[in-house]
Amino acid sequence: MKVPLVVEPEDSKWKLLREVLKCFDSRRFRQEMSKAKMRPVPKGATVIQVTMVALFFSEDISYVVTELKKREKLREYLQIDYVPDTTHIYRFLSRFTEKQFLQMVFGVLNSLCKKRSSQDTVIIDSTDIQIDLNWFRNTIKKKDLEDRDFAWGYSSTKGYYIGYKMTLVVEYPYLRPVYFCLHRGSPNDARLFLEILSELKRRRILRNGDTVIADRGYTSYNNYEKAFTLYKVIPLIFPRKNMDISRILSVSYPMDIFSQKTPLEKTKQFFKDLQKKFAELLPKWKDVFKLLKDGFFKEKIHRYTRKSCYRFVLLGVLLAGIIINKGFYSQELLQGLAESLTEFSLFLKKRNEFFIDLLVLYLLIDTFSFKYLNPLER
Repeated sequence: MKVPLVVEPEDSKWKLLREVLKCFDSRRFRQEMSKAKMRPVPKGATVIQVTMVALFFSEDISYVVTELKKREKLREYLQIDYVPDTTHIYRFLSRFTEKQFLQMVFGVLNSLCKKRSSQDTVIIDSTDIQIDLNWFRNTIKKKDLEDRDFAWGYSSTKGYYIGYKMTLVVEYPYLRPVYFCLHRGSPNDARLFLEILSELKRRRILRNGDTVIADRGYTSYNNYEKAFTLYKVIPLIFPRKNMDISRILSVSYPMDIFSQKTPLEKTKQFFKDLQKKFAELLPKWKDVFKLLKDGFFKEKIHRYTRKSCYRFVLLGVLLAGIIINKGFYSQELLQGLAESLTEFSLFLKKRNEFFIDLLVLYLLIDTFSFKYLNPLER
C-alpha cells in the first residue's frame, strides 16, 4: 500500500519541494523551454512540475496525478492549479528528442548556478539504473536482450541487474551537473573515461589545466597518459589495489624536477594540497550521487525504452541540481535528504591504505605532469 501525499507544512522536505517547484514557474525556465522548442510552454511547465513531484517521492506519475486531483490542500501548497492526465503527461514528454531535453535541463542549471572560475575541477562518477523486470519468474538471457535498448549489467553494490549505466559529471565547488550520458548495460568505466573527456572538450566544458577527479573504476595507465598528452588536463584517479606499481617506477624520472623554476619543496606542497582537496571533495562527491541513487532512483524504474529512460533520468539530474543550488550542498544536508546515514570518511579511517594510494597517485601524476603539463604554471 502506498503512502498518501499528505502535506506537512513544517516538514523541511515539503518546504524544499515547494521551493524547487517555484523554479518551474519562473520566467527563465519558460525561456529555456521555448529555446528548446518544448511547446506549449505553460502546460509543459505543469507537466514537468508533476514529474518532479513523482521523482521527489520516488512514486509513479499516475499515483501522483491521482493524489493531486483528490487533495485540494496538496495542489494549493504546491501551487499547481491545473493537473494534467497521466496519458497527457507521457504524450507530452514523448514528443521531444534527447537533444531538446538536454538543452533545456542544462540551460536551466546554467542559469541557476554561478559562472565557472578560471581554473576548474570536475568530478566524474557513474551509477546503475535498473529496469523493473521480474527476471526471477521468467529467465532472461543475454541473447534475449540483443535487440532491446537495455542489457544485463553488474553493480558492485547491487549485483546483477538489467538496465543502464548513468555517468554524471559535476563541477566543483558548486556541484552543478555539467554533463550526462546513458550507456546500455554496464560498460567498463575505464573504457568510457577518454570518451567522456572527448565529449567534455567538444562541449567546451573542459579546458586546459582543469582537474578531473574520478574513482578507482576509471583507473588505467592509458587514461593517465592521454589525459595529459591529448586533453591537457590533470587526472586525479586513485589506482586499484592490484595495479602494477613497477610499470610506474620503470618510467624514466623527468629531468624537469631539477629545474630551478619549480623547486622540489613547492612541488611537494602542491601535491599535499591536492591530498587535502581530495579528502574534502570525497564526502560531497559521494553524497551528490547518493542523492540520485537512494533519493530518486532507489526503486527500479518503469521505463523500457532508452528514449523514455533518458528523459526520466535527465529530469532527475535537473531535480538534484536545483536542490543543490538551493543550499543543500553540505555533507549533512545531502545525507539527510537522501535518508542515508552512511559514513563517507573511509579514507580517514584507513589511513595506511590512503597514504599508499596517495604515493601511487603522486608517482602517476609526477611522471606526466612535469613532462607534459606543469601544474604550477598552467
